[in-house]
Amino acid sequence: MEAAKYFEENVLIAKKMQSLSFEKSCYEYLDSMYIKAGNKEKEVLNKLLLFSINDSINKQQKANDLLGVEIDIENKRNEREALEKQLKTERRNNLQYMGIVGFILFLFIALAAMGKFKVKPWFIRALGFLSFILLFEFIILLIDHQLHALTHGEPLPLLLIKIVIIGFLLPLHHWLEHKVITYLMRNSLNEKPLVKH
Repeated sequence: MEAAKYFEENVLIAKKMQSLSFEKSCYEYLDSMYIKAGNKEKEVLNKLLLFSINDSINKQQKANDLLGVEIDIENKRNEREALEKQLKTERRNNLQYMGIVGFILFLFIALAAMGKFKVKPWFIRALGFLSFILLFEFIILLIDHQLHALTHGEPLPLLLIKIVIIGFLLPLHHWLEHKVITYLMRNSLNEKPLVKH
C-alpha cells in the first residue's frame, strides 16, 4: 500500500494547490487501489470524497460557464453601445454635412441673385470670396477621411498629397472666383461686357 500513501500525500498537495482536477485524479487512483486491496471502509470513504470533488468541479464549471456567459453578455452590450455611439456620430456628421451643403448652396444662390440687382461691388466680392472658400474647403473636408485612410495618418505623405491637391484647387478657385465675380459685378452695374476685337 506504498502507492496508496503516495496518492494520499498527493491529495494533500492538490488541496494546498487548490487544484480540483489533480485532487480528483488522486482519488480515482486511490479508488482503484482500495478496490484491488479489498479495503471496503477506505473505498466507501474515498468514493464519498470523489463524489464531493466531482460536485465541486461541476459547481466550479457552472460558475465558470456563468462567468463566461456574463462576459459574453457584457461584451455584446459594449459592442452594441459602441455601434450605437458610432451610428449616432455618423447621423450627427451627416446632418452637419447636409447643413454645410445647404449653406453653401444658399450662398451661391444669393450670389447669383446679386447679379440681378444693384449691389455694391465690395459686397459681391466679399460674398463671392466666402462662397468659394467654403466650397473648396468643403471639398478638402470630404476627401480628408480618405486621405487619412490612404496614408494611414502618416504626416509626411498626408502633407505632400494635400500640397498637390491645394496646388490644383487654388488656381481653379481663383480663376472661378474671378470669372463669377466679374460677371456678377457687370450684371449688377448693368454694364455690357467688353467685346474684344
